[in-house]
Amino acid sequence: RSPPHEGEECFSKLDRAVRATKRTPPLPPAMLEFAQQQAAVCEKAEAEKGRRNAEEARRIAEQQAAEEARIAEGKAAKEARRLGDGGFERMRQQLRKSHESRIRGALQGVFGGKIVLNAVPLSPAVGKQFMEALQANPVEMRLAFHGTNPANYGSIFERGLLIPGRGNELKIIHGAAHGEGVYTANLDAAWLSRGFCIEPTMLVCAVLQTCKVKHVMDAMIVSDAAHVVPLFEGVGASFSVDRAGRRPAVAPAPAIPATK
Repeated sequence: RSPPHEGEECFSKLDRAVRATKRTPPLPPAMLEFAQQQAAVCEKAEAEKGRRNAEEARRIAEQQAAEEARIAEGKAAKEARRLGDGGFERMRQQLRKSHESRIRGALQGVFGGKIVLNAVPLSPAVGKQFMEALQANPVEMRLAFHGTNPANYGSIFERGLLIPGRGNELKIIHGAAHGEGVYTANLDAAWLSRGFCIEPTMLVCAVLQTCKVKHVMDAMIVSDAAHVVPLFEGVGASFSVDRAGRRPAVAPAPAIPATK
């Protein structure tokens, strides 16, 4: 027998409606059909409630992760400022320690196979330029992705991420819909940088959140090359999404608030 539920409808909850469809002796046909319909409605409502709860839990977890990331970025920036020009490598090590799991998770959304994360062989002059900008701007620092042809890596590691036409021979290839600058993608939007990759590899960069950075949805456009620096190269075995962010029908074969 169903537990008593004085003042409540017999079919207002999923367990009651289901029990009603299985009772002995059975309900009259019309009432049985109604009980079955109510059971389906309640089941759908329960599923939707579960989905909403899961979505809320995911949102809260993402907010907590983002806050932890900002704190870690702030600590790394503070330590780098304290150490001055010699703090670049220390900063990079700290950011890897605090963000590696998040970086790998983001790259796994666009690359297939094992993700390899390597520190890029950056020229001392580029690292020094970024550290000087960091010292001069006590602002938040964030990590971001930058997708490009890996044939450009040698030049990037030697000269930094340059803005085409500003004292260099580079030309704009993919357009500049949101103005001139170095285009990067937020750490939770690797798919955006994926659109500029021709091989399963992209750069992980640090971006100073100065007035030289324009935020456009999931992108950060940096109009001062000194305020962005490549830290790591993330490499996968294959692409798991195409340039539009769509997954293939057949899976590919394995192949910071800163403190002064």
